[in-house]
Amino acid sequence: MMGAQISDSPAIANEGTVYASVNDDNLYAFNPNGSIRWNVTLGGLAAPPAIGGDGTIYVGTGDKYLYAVNPAGSLKWKTALGGSIVSPMPAIAANGTIYTGCDDYKLYALRPDGSILWSFPTGDAVEATPVIDATGTVFCGSRDGQLYAVKPDGSPAWPVPLSVGDGSDDLAMGGDGIVYVPAGEKLLAVGNRVASPSLTPSSPSPTTSSPSPTPGSFSDLPAAYLAGKEILDLVSRGVLNGYPDGTFRPESPVTRAEFAKMALLSLGLSMVTPPTPAFPDLSPGHWAYAYVEGAVANGLVKGYPDGSYRPEGLVTMAEVFTVIVRAKGWALVNPPPPPPDVLVGELNGAVHLMGTAGDWFDPYLGSAIVNGILLIPDSPQITKPLPGPGPGGTYLLEANMPANRAQTAVFLARM
Repeated sequence: MMGAQISDSPAIANEGTVYASVNDDNLYAFNPNGSIRWNVTLGGLAAPPAIGGDGTIYVGTGDKYLYAVNPAGSLKWKTALGGSIVSPMPAIAANGTIYTGCDDYKLYALRPDGSILWSFPTGDAVEATPVIDATGTVFCGSRDGQLYAVKPDGSPAWPVPLSVGDGSDDLAMGGDGIVYVPAGEKLLAVGNRVASPSLTPSSPSPTTSSPSPTPGSFSDLPAAYLAGKEILDLVSRGVLNGYPDGTFRPESPVTRAEFAKMALLSLGLSMVTPPTPAFPDLSPGHWAYAYVEGAVANGLVKGYPDGSYRPEGLVTMAEVFTVIVRAKGWALVNPPPPPPDVLVGELNGAVHLMGTAGDWFDPYLGSAIVNGILLIPDSPQITKPLPGPGPGGTYLLEANMPANRAQTAVFLARM
C-alpha cells in the first residue's frame, strides 16, 4: 500500500492508533481499521517510534536527529545528537525525560522540550532500547559488551559497568526492577542493589555474583599464561574486556585513552564530563572523554608539555607506574641500587643501568619497586633475563617502551 518497507516494530497508542517508521523516511499514523491517518517526512528513518505519556511520538533517525511529533502529525521539535540513531526506540521516564542511545558511544537524556539534559559515555555504540526502573535509574547495553546503569542526574549508578558478553540486544525490565539481559546463550537477570549490581544467569543454580572467567574464556589465553590470573581477575571486575572474536590479545599495546579507562575503573572512581575539555586533542565526542577527564580530575594523568593528551598514543611502562604511584599517593624515591643489575630500555634504543641516567620516571619506578608494583627481577614478560656478570644475572626493563595488555593487567592487579 505504501510501496516501502516498515523499518521496525510499530507503536500502538491507547486509543488504537498505530505508528510505524517506514524506509521511505516517513513516520505513518494508521487508524485502527488500517487506513492512513497521516504521514510526516523525517530523515533516514530506521528506528521504531515510542509514545510519551502525553501522546507525543518520539523517533530517532540516521540523520542524527531525535524527532518529536504531535499526535496530529505536526512536528513538535527535532534535536541534533552526536551520532546516528540506527535502532533503539527511545525510553520515556514518568517525568517526561527521553532517553536514547547513539552510535557516537553515548546515552542521551533529553527534556520534554527537546533540549539535551546530559550525555553519558559508553565504550561503543548503543544499539538497544534503554529501560528505566522505579528509582529513575536508566540501564543500557553497548556493543562493548557492558551493561551501564545511570542515575537520573547523569552520574553512574555503579562504580563500573557490568560485563554481559554482548550488550547490543534489547533489555527487559521486570516489575520488581530486575533487568533481563540477553547474553549469547544465556539470559542474565541483573538487580540494582544500592550502588553495586548483582547478576544471576538464568540457570537451575543461580548465583548472586558475576560468573568468574576461566582460562578457557579467551581462545588466545592458555591456562599456563604468566599473566592469566591477573587478566581474569580484572575481567571479572569489569575493568578489562575481551574482543568480540573471543580473544583477549594480551600482547597488544594499550593506548593512553584505554589506560585512563582501565585505571579509573580499577580504582572505582567516577567518570567526569566537563563541558570544556582539559586537552585540545580530546573532544567531548571521543569514546574515552569521560574516562580521561575523570583520570585528570583525580590527578592520575597529565598531558604533554604542548598541552595535548594524545589519546591514541601508546602508554609506556613508565607511564603505567607513574599513574599507579599517583593514584596510591606513595612517596617518590630513587630506584634502589641493584643487585641484580637492571638495564632500562628506552624508545630511542638507549639502554642504561637503572637510576644512572636521571630519567624523569626514576622516582616513580623507585616508588613502584618499594611498594611491590615492580619486582626485581620480575616475570619474563616484564623484566627480560639477559646474560651478564651481575649477582643474580642482568635484566632488561623496557620502562619507556609501550606496555601491552598483559603487562598492564599485572600492574593494575598488584595495585
